[in-house]
Amino acid sequence: MLKNEVCDLDLLSAKEDILQHYLDPEFHDFIADNDDIISINYPVLQYPEKVKSLQLDKTPIIEKKLVGIKGQYLIFEEGAVLNIRNHSGYLVTLNY
Repeated sequence: MLKNEVCDLDLLSAKEDILQHYLDPEFHDFIADNDDIISINYPVLQYPEKVKSLQLDKTPIIEKKLVGIKGQYLIFEEGAVLNIRNHSGYLVTLNY
């Protein structure tokens, strides 16, 4: 995901395949009838070639340029990546 290596997948065909072969019929009532596909484009200027994970416990000050956001990840220059969900409850100050 962080290297932007995505596969082409027909989501509606995959949904039908799961319904027919993998999901017990007793759960079919919980499947949404809406087949609209929403595409989310994240603002990423540069994807990392090699991901270097950052941890605020080990690196409390990050002085790198933010080059993208993808899902729960902040992507910084030089391939540094911060998983925001791993840092819930932290007090963070941003300087720009």
